[in-house]
Amino acid sequence: MGCFEIGALWVMVTIISIHADTSADGIQAECLGNRVQFILPGSLSAGSPLEVYAVNNTQTVLLTPHLAAQCGYTQKSDPWGNTIVSASLQSCFAENQVSVRNAIPEIKTAPVNQWPTVIPNLQLWKVLLYSPGEKAFDKETLQAMGYNVYSSPTRLVMRSPYNMAENFVQNVDGVDMMVFKSVVLFRDRWMMTIVESAAACPISGASVVGQMISWHVPRHISPLVSSEVEILEVHMGVNGRTLTPEEMGSRHYAMTFTESHIVVKIPIGAPDGYYKSYVLKDQYHVSYTIEPMLELLWKEGLDKTTYKVLFPITTPLTPWPLQVTDYTQPKQKVFDILLGYFLPDVELLNITFGSELLTVSEVLIKGIGLQEHSFPNDTKAFALQVPFSEPHVQIKSFRPDVRTYSLPLVFGFIILPEHTLFSYSTVLEASTTNIVLPNAGGSCEQEHFKMYVKYGSTPSSQLKIKLGHMELNDKILQQYEHHSNETHFFIIVPFLAPVVAFELTGITARIDVEIFDSLNNWSYKEISLACPFFLKLSECFSNGTINVVLPKLESVPNLHPDQLSLRDPACKPYYNEDYFAYFHFDVTTCGTTRKFVGDTMVYENEVTWKRDGPLPETLPPEKEYRCANPKDPEQTIFHPVIPDDRVDIPDHFKRFEVKTFSFKEDYGSSKSEDATLARRVFVHCDVIICHVDNTADGRCYKQCGATRNTVKSSSNRVRRRSSPSEEALQHVSIGPILFI
Repeated sequence: MGCFEIGALWVMVTIISIHADTSADGIQAECLGNRVQFILPGSLSAGSPLEVYAVNNTQTVLLTPHLAAQCGYTQKSDPWGNTIVSASLQSCFAENQVSVRNAIPEIKTAPVNQWPTVIPNLQLWKVLLYSPGEKAFDKETLQAMGYNVYSSPTRLVMRSPYNMAENFVQNVDGVDMMVFKSVVLFRDRWMMTIVESAAACPISGASVVGQMISWHVPRHISPLVSSEVEILEVHMGVNGRTLTPEEMGSRHYAMTFTESHIVVKIPIGAPDGYYKSYVLKDQYHVSYTIEPMLELLWKEGLDKTTYKVLFPITTPLTPWPLQVTDYTQPKQKVFDILLGYFLPDVELLNITFGSELLTVSEVLIKGIGLQEHSFPNDTKAFALQVPFSEPHVQIKSFRPDVRTYSLPLVFGFIILPEHTLFSYSTVLEASTTNIVLPNAGGSCEQEHFKMYVKYGSTPSSQLKIKLGHMELNDKILQQYEHHSNETHFFIIVPFLAPVVAFELTGITARIDVEIFDSLNNWSYKEISLACPFFLKLSECFSNGTINVVLPKLESVPNLHPDQLSLRDPACKPYYNEDYFAYFHFDVTTCGTTRKFVGDTMVYENEVTWKRDGPLPETLPPEKEYRCANPKDPEQTIFHPVIPDDRVDIPDHFKRFEVKTFSFKEDYGSSKSEDATLARRVFVHCDVIICHVDNTADGRCYKQCGATRNTVKSSSNRVRRRSSPSEEALQHVSIGPILFI
């Protein structure tokens, strides 16, 4: 809630004549028949309540509501903050002066003989009030009660506020009227004069049907007349100003006569009235107020009476639903709304973004766009622009390719001059579909994988990355060379890293990468990159020792390195980890055998796996060997081999053609990293070496893709067998091949 300074602005209003002019400082003065009206602009008060004083010669009197009613003044405010002060020309502090522009020449006339006149010295003695019973008061008592009694040799003024106990309500032709009735007694020593006076003001008679106000005023106001009267003139006006028939027509006002009433019709929203803001059950409401006037001149006997009534009419409160017009363009990543429509008496105090309340000035300081727009129909609205990057904007995703931005807002308002507070809540939402999903890729280098991850539209803090079965964190990242920027993450993974899986021992290494959204638990991308891995698994040294390194195969998930041994069960791994076993042994130990092949001595040993429990019935099958199949010439096409500089014995070679992928014609023209990686291709083949004339074996004549079986040998060695057998199966790789 904002703080308001309470102060007072002294405006001295002096009624000096009926010829009032517009004064300085924007104060407007206007003569309206028997009244003078002053309009004091709201800029004079600067938001503080006004105090109005009446000044008459040396008198300076504060016009309190009670004194104003007693002395013939009214004070009210309009929705624009202006103060309107109205005063009767017969008010308590009014004085008559004569303004002379030119000197009047002296005119001499002949004397006229007149009868001497004796003017009695009449003094006000008693005042009788009727409620409707009769009560007698003296002048001083009435003044103290709040009435005003003023008399001069030519005039008697009686004034009573509406809410006095001696006033009474009388229904006249269906219209309730507040009646003030008195008899004033003047006397001298030898004579008495009686003056009867009455006033009757309607306090009902207005009704609203649809968008039309109807005001009924009785034609025969019985508290004021004793018999039938003749109405000579009827004039309609607004705000104390009499309107011509042409002015009434242009405003769509109408005045009709029935047998008993004068009926005035005014459309709601007419320009002479105004709308006012209210709050009902924390909901914004409005009402329309207008002050029509009727002025009648009637004749009763030989006497003529002028009757003028100003009757403020306010329509019932009407809900005014606020509207949020959304101009947001998600591509701009800025909420852009217009909240309206409000009357001029409403001011914006603050806005709550999520859980943070900011005043209007704090909103502007923070760099959030906020403007007030005014419209020709005396309404206004507030425009707000909030970037999607504002901390209180919530990001929700219901699908990987759609992102929804949400911002809860609470607007705080105040209605002036009453200082009534109310609020309006709304939630802004916008969705973007041009989401760039995260992606990943990589390449095979000499001894490592080079991997990258593209963040796309997802914040890097929201992405999680898995290598193999490990989710990357700070501790794991310390083990690898890596770096990142605003769009990419790069990491280099050695072939022998724990996150690498081996498909064929010492031949193919594979790394699996998974990218997922930690906020929504969505998997964005899964890729696998397999690379030929020419690792020297065994090495013989001149001192007669052998080193063997064995990586764990993915196809045997339950194998642990400490379950391995050489032919001699006592020869366990010299060193082991979860993913590798290292053997170091002498050529004369651990069951090592030797044989001569030409002029070369070959040492042989076997690694066995001993475990408790049943062996698996089958091992997971390897991936679609591409092979010779005459039924499907689209798979593999063999070509004849002829002797040339590279081939001495054609029977020892086979050449074949395999159709693999289609590439877009313009894909290779891109110089991007993705395009370069896409042009690198590796080819892996499983081949069988057999004798073409030995048809009894049948290994070269069986179909491809036979199920691989596991066979348990007498030494508990596990060998992978397939049809054809693994002894004859060899793996050949070539690459990378760069497409230009």
